[in-house]
Amino acid sequence: MKTEGRCFVSVFLFDDEVEAAVAQGTTIFDFRHPIGPCLTFDRERPYEGIACRKRWFVEILERDGLYTDVVRLGNWRQVRSYEVYQDYVVARKY
Repeated sequence: MKTEGRCFVSVFLFDDEVEAAVAQGTTIFDFRHPIGPCLTFDRERPYEGIACRKRWFVEILERDGLYTDVVRLGNWRQVRSYEVYQDYVVARKY
């Protein structure tokens, strides 16, 4: 990526808000099974859905020379429905 280039990443970001939603059952995704620094809702098929710990994800971007311009949180955190949208991150190379 060129300097000042941008990338768009659609991702499930796991943080305190999501941890509470999973515990309360207010989200359709039950991210309870650790897989490295991430979590999955299906221990047998982990790649069906993976949430990255938000802090870890941002640190990986920064380590690789990307600055986080935008983090938008999706409605999947509050909505127990299949019609949801994920979080997204826009990062820029510096």
